Amino acid sequence: MSYLASHWAFDPTVVIVALVVALHELGLSRLRPRSDATRMKLRRHRSLAFYAGLSVLLIAVVSPIDYWSGRYFFVHMGEHLLIGFLAPVLIVYGAPWVPLMHALPVRLRRRIGREIAFGAWTRPLRLIAHGVLTPWFGVLSF
Repeated sequence: MSYLASHWAFDPTVVIVALVVALHELGLSRLRPRSDATRMKLRRHRSLAFYAGLSVLLIAVVSPIDYWSGRYFFVHMGEHLLIGFLAPVLIVYGAPWVPLMHALPVRLRRRIGREIAFGAWTRPLRLIAHGVLTPWFGVLSF
């Protein structure tokens, strides 16, 4: 049992994750008055997946898994699976970008949106993203 109780570490990632969760909840609260109940229910389910992904990331970095990964190869590879496979899938499925954008002030949010949608410097990025965001690219690259 001491394997689980000892060797916890405090990493600055904890503070960053707490800040992201607070901003996400702020964005959800700003979206609530403008959304219908079914859309908010879907957003809440997705936010739970987002929080689960952040939790998996924290468990891999802060828990004794990180400590024991330096001593045991199988724990190290398990940590890789958590960080490289499970956490990103949950975070992307959680679709946090809309609530996080709504956590920003309106002027800044509109300026960022206009720059991304219509900026000349983002045209090559949009063309690349159009190809990269297809399901077949994800299957083939995996």
